[in-house]
Amino acid sequence: MNMPRARIVTDSSAWLPDPEFFSKHNVAVMPLTIHLGTRSYLDGSEINSQALYDLSRQQGTLPVLASPSVEAFAAVLEGLTHCTKDIVCIHVSGKLSRTLRNARAASEELLGRANIAVIDSQTTSAGLGVLIEEAVRLAEQGATLEDIVRQVRYLVPRLYAVFLVEDLAYLHRTGHLSRAQVLLGEMLGVKPFLSLEDGSFVPLEKARTREQAIEKLVEFVSEFSNLRNLVILCGLEEAQQDGQQLIERIHDLFPTCPAQVAELGASVAALLGPRAIGVIAFDSPARQQSGF
Repeated sequence: MNMPRARIVTDSSAWLPDPEFFSKHNVAVMPLTIHLGTRSYLDGSEINSQALYDLSRQQGTLPVLASPSVEAFAAVLEGLTHCTKDIVCIHVSGKLSRTLRNARAASEELLGRANIAVIDSQTTSAGLGVLIEEAVRLAEQGATLEDIVRQVRYLVPRLYAVFLVEDLAYLHRTGHLSRAQVLLGEMLGVKPFLSLEDGSFVPLEKARTREQAIEKLVEFVSEFSNLRNLVILCGLEEAQQDGQQLIERIHDLFPTCPAQVAELGASVAALLGPRAIGVIAFDSPARQQSGF
């Protein structure tokens, strides 16, 4: 395969069904780091959401998510300039992580040596994955940097994500809930729903039981009119049954839409808790169809 004109860079929060996709298509993946107690783990390769859950319970502490440094980004970007002058960086929402900010700072160090576009996906996980897949497809077809950026930005507002959160302490750690809200929520036994809107977690509503939560997730999906792909994110093995139940319910609504259960990545679990369940949907007219 000929080297594409533009090279794509992303981070380890991105998810695609084929774990070899990134290496097959020469996508540079910047790993996020999860600090837990006195130890640090690379997202994806050294820890998953189940291990994060087990270790957090054993140590009685919550994880802290750290972004790749400006220096790490600069080293990768400089290396890519030896094979291309066009680089597209697509990263987890800038409101959830410093990754985007650090990528932009590193790209400024290479001004005049390369054309680097840094795009805020305003999402994460499978949502980020669909943008990476589309960018790679265009790059391998010889599209210009400007065309790749234009298409990716077209898709960003057509990706939707909601999350059911079980462990409110994670939302307090990441600044999305006050301590008083956490205590009240735990006392009432409520499970908040969060939507990713403009890259930030926004509370939608609450559920008291798992059954109510499943119903609300189904209601969320039923509102789409051009659903093309859908991924259910489950952090723990015990949640897989809920994920499969959701797939079956959604299949009744959209029998031709590809849908699958995927593992909630450790980086997202560090933000929302490993017991969170997420739904990421791609809703777009057929003429612009891409895929997970």
